[in-house]
Amino acid sequence: MHVVYSSQGVCGFLQLYFYTLKRDNPEEWKCQPHRFLTRSNEMHEIAVGTMNMTIAGTVSGLITCWVVNGTCVLNLVTCWVVNGTCVKPGYMLGGQWYVC
Repeated sequence: MHVVYSSQGVCGFLQLYFYTLKRDNPEEWKCQPHRFLTRSNEMHEIAVGTMNMTIAGTVSGLITCWVVNGTCVLNLVTCWVVNGTCVKPGYMLGGQWYVC
């Protein structure tokens, strides 16, 4: 049996367990038990974290596609206009050049 853990699932569980269920007794688990984030700071933390994970996932996906395909994936989705005609660049896959 394979178990898949997502960072949102694990972090969501920790947020629920500590900051929601154990909020009444922070001396037991917090280093600074009398200091909590404000609601706006918490929303900012979630927004910045989500943006960071999205950018990192996109960049790592592009790099992985580049390594696997032998070229930058951005060349596959762009086209250059030459004399009014859209021309897509070719890409290499397994040593063979293909033209889109």
